[in-house]
Amino acid sequence: MDKVTQLQALKKEIEQEDMSHWMIGNQACKKISDYTDAFNDCVTPRSKIANNVNSEIVIVLQDWSSQDDLKNGIKESTKRLGYDPTVLTNKLLHELLYVNNLNNILNLDDTYDYKTDNELDELFSKIYITNIFPFIKPNSMSSDIPETLIQKASKFIKKEIEIIKPKLVICCGRLAFDGLFDKENKAWGESIEQNAITYFKQFHPAAYQSNKEPISKKLKQQHWYNMMRSYYSSSIAPSDKKVPFNPSDFTYNLFWSSGINTMIKMDDIIYKYLMQPSQDNVQTLIQLYGEDEVLRVLNNIKFLHSVQVYQTICDKIFKEYNLLKKSKNINLFYLKDLSNDIFIRENIENYIQ
Repeated sequence: MDKVTQLQALKKEIEQEDMSHWMIGNQACKKISDYTDAFNDCVTPRSKIANNVNSEIVIVLQDWSSQDDLKNGIKESTKRLGYDPTVLTNKLLHELLYVNNLNNILNLDDTYDYKTDNELDELFSKIYITNIFPFIKPNSMSSDIPETLIQKASKFIKKEIEIIKPKLVICCGRLAFDGLFDKENKAWGESIEQNAITYFKQFHPAAYQSNKEPISKKLKQQHWYNMMRSYYSSSIAPSDKKVPFNPSDFTYNLFWSSGINTMIKMDDIIYKYLMQPSQDNVQTLIQLYGEDEVLRVLNNIKFLHSVQVYQTICDKIFKEYNLLKKSKNINLFYLKDLSNDIFIRENIENYIQ
């Protein structure tokens, strides 16, 4: 069975649940289908638009709505999208994803501007988002769901993740993480590896505007930054690939002892010519090996040398030579290190304008 068919089977399994077994106090939880049939084709409403079943990233939120919130019905825009784009939680999640450089991973167009994505769907549609609790709880959205029910519901999310097979699962909120790993005592921003998947425990997006947690907003954002740095670093690992080197391709020969078509590691060639850059030679690197390979080695330089060395090279390539513009989103992630405040995007964007 393909992923979509498996997810549809999981949805049917959820719909077949006897709700008398899902009680909070003396009130039963309800199924989403009790309110609308708009989400019959997705496991939870969250995956209505955020339904990229081949995404490397899955975001797990806690629960979708409450019985009090749904008393007056569901907005047409919410039925279409699976979320209300005017709700602060959704706006904050959208911003966290963008600011922490999922642009490259999600292959967003270079012209994408998250500030004008009013329905948030262009970004959300690139990933898969779901809820650990697939039912509608009694009372208001602020009411608690007993951890016993979260643990019970975790069987659904575990199957969902098994079907999607992501590389990274971002658990937003304590219940989203503890429901998957009830025996693990992890601090915010820490992770667990299981079956080739990395699970991160992150604050719920609403916590970024809350004073309940005794941690600053900036430190909460730092957890996301560290997570994406860790995740993205795995894609810039050095390559052992060897390629024929021809000194005449470059304006000067940095491998003076090598003859024509000597086999040299591609990373070594790119590295040396980036460390002593000229516009012609950087253009040659891009023509011979492609932007992605040149950028990968450039980003590795950040880990091999000082920030000053890295900044000097970036200034030349991005500002003086005006190169690698197509890959600007990838560089935003690393260029954040050059700013005194990694969350001030204006400082970063000076490098790509």
